[in-house]
Amino acid sequence: MNILQKNMCKVAGFDNFIVNHCSTQYNSLSSIGIFFIFQYIVIFISSFVFSNDFLYSNVFTSILISIVILFFFIRIVRFFNKHLHSHFNVKVLFIILISNILILIMITTILNLKIFEIEIFYDLIIKGDDYGKYKIIKHLFSLYYQVKTSENAIVIILFWIAKFLLLQFIFIKPYFQIYSTRKTIYNSIRKNYEQNF
Repeated sequence: MNILQKNMCKVAGFDNFIVNHCSTQYNSLSSIGIFFIFQYIVIFISSFVFSNDFLYSNVFTSILISIVILFFFIRIVRFFNKHLHSHFNVKVLFIILISNILILIMITTILNLKIFEIEIFYDLIIKGDDYGKYKIIKHLFSLYYQVKTSENAIVIILFWIAKFLLLQFIFIKPYFQIYSTRKTIYNSIRKNYEQNF
């Protein structure tokens, strides 16, 4: 097992000592970690966009806020992974699914506000609205107005749904993959190791 595979297994919450005894599963177990890396990138970018566009408009401060949010998200992921690895419970998987859906609704909304920023900006100019207080609320209402009245409403909605489903795949798939390891060699070795040592 190479260094990249070891790191990816560690990110996914697998014990590298046990993974070393499962030579047929190196690729499948390490591939789960790649999805978590993608999640961290998405969380960092969306946090940066939100803090830079709607809170401070300062790159350095936005990067610091993004790092703090990413740190908390990593802690949440590790908590979910620990419980899923130890229990393999459908209830834990369901809680993870619901919490990820809520997180992804926020992320897709933030990214859509950034992507359709020009349309929102022109809508606010036409209405004669200032660009200052309650910026995010004004942007949300403006985006809603675009969806309601624009001839490109279907494009906006389809783009929103497509992005949500893509991110849902990235955020949910690794947990289902971890859940599916309950009947693999890795889990059998782990159980034996925990019982005997």
